[in-house]
Amino acid sequence: ERRKTRPCPYCPEKKYTGEYAHRNWMRHMENKHNPSTSADGLPMLPCRCPGCGRSFQRTDARLVHERRSHPELNTPPAMKRTKSNSP
Repeated sequence: ERRKTRPCPYCPEKKYTGEYAHRNWMRHMENKHNPSTSADGLPMLPCRCPGCGRSFQRTDARLVHERRSHPELNTPPAMKRTKSNSP
């Protein structure tokens, strides 16, 4: 079986292959090439707990922080991935 490679059109060294290539490529595009990023290219994802002051480059990292450090936010647990049976 031949796997497709998804290259980033802006970062020649970035290529994504494998089962989760499309989602990893999408996350890269959202995080690194989104118009809502800061001047240095990093997304602005502050912790949603007032007064915390932490910020993160990725939403999944922010969610882990919020679940562990701020249980009062009642952030729902992560959803488990299910493997597709399609070819």
